[in-house]
Amino acid sequence: MSTPEALEALVTQLTQELGQVQKTAQYGLDITRQKLSTSPDNPELTQLFAIFNNVSFFTENYKARIQTTVRAASETNLQSEQLQDAGQGLATLLGVVVEAKLLVENSVRRLDKLP
Repeated sequence: MSTPEALEALVTQLTQELGQVQKTAQYGLDITRQKLSTSPDNPELTQLFAIFNNVSFFTENYKARIQTTVRAASETNLQSEQLQDAGQGLATLLGVVVEAKLLVENSVRRLDKLP
């Protein structure tokens, strides 16, 4: 990950993954709100609502982190080691984003099984 082109590809992948995670979390929030209106004391719905809310916050936070990394990597005087560090940081973020994606997808499945 030492070239700007490789960083751009990683940023594109991260942006796409985050968009999908955010879309799925919003879907989960919408459905959870509907179900909570008829069962406001359901602890599982409350837990799922918290998960979807946290994931929504997470996606916004990580979008900002990606932009900060991209700005830092765009500086013209960066050493290849600094670019590599930026790439490793973005790759780590991708791992966390994939975990969030699995969490939100599993949470939607749980939600869909609830009456």
